[in-house]
Amino acid sequence: MPRNRRLYRRIPLPAELEVAGLACTLIDLSVGGFAAANAPPLEPNTPVEVGLRLAIDGIEVGARLNARILYVSHGRSAGKFVELSASQTAFLRYLVTWRGASVGAVGATTLLDAITGGAALERDSTAGFGRRPRRAWWAGLSGKTGAGQ
Repeated sequence: MPRNRRLYRRIPLPAELEVAGLACTLIDLSVGGFAAANAPPLEPNTPVEVGLRLAIDGIEVGARLNARILYVSHGRSAGKFVELSASQTAFLRYLVTWRGASVGAVGATTLLDAITGGAALERDSTAGFGRRPRRAWWAGLSGKTGAGQ
């Protein structure tokens, strides 16, 4: 019985892809890597910078990721992402689960928080970033001015 050897689900996305500075056609994407057509003819194990750009609900997003070329064959190549930061991993996970559907304002905010660490900054005011947590929107209705007061 054949088993799927892939660690991550691959999905096609309507995104622009650059490999080593040259525009390519994205075939599919996963948290672990990508497949592309018309990529530059690079040797396996070559480290490259990959640019990924797309629009989510009218918001242009993109990332520069480090990858290592796995293979190049018949105009198709594949690469494995390496040395991803936490925000890059969150970005890729979001894209793989998003699948091109409309995410609305909450989804776009979640994506931006994942990329920038925005929600974490607001929750942890001791991190030294100088941002205080926002007051709860309902605080004015109840007469309370914040958490724990």
